[in-house]
Amino acid sequence: MFAVFDTFSNCIVSRHRTLPNAVKASRKHLRLVQKRYGKSSYMTYGFAEWTGQENDRFPLGLPYGYRGWKAIQRYDLEEAGVDLD
Repeated sequence: MFAVFDTFSNCIVSRHRTLPNAVKASRKHLRLVQKRYGKSSYMTYGFAEWTGQENDRFPLGLPYGYRGWKAIQRYDLEEAGVDLD
């Protein structure tokens, strides 16, 4: 299971079975945020995979708010064939 995290408030935005679906959901969520709050608004997202192990940390050093999630780094996304841009 994969999750999309909001790195501002350190909370789960959504959960998905596959990583490409998680990326699609983050794009959709950003479009909805920009529609609601204006085109210049933005959010930063982090992706995580459920492992059931110890918590990992965001690149900024903030721990995930929930136990068992491992951060997915940008190179992991590229390796999986997921394009963020």
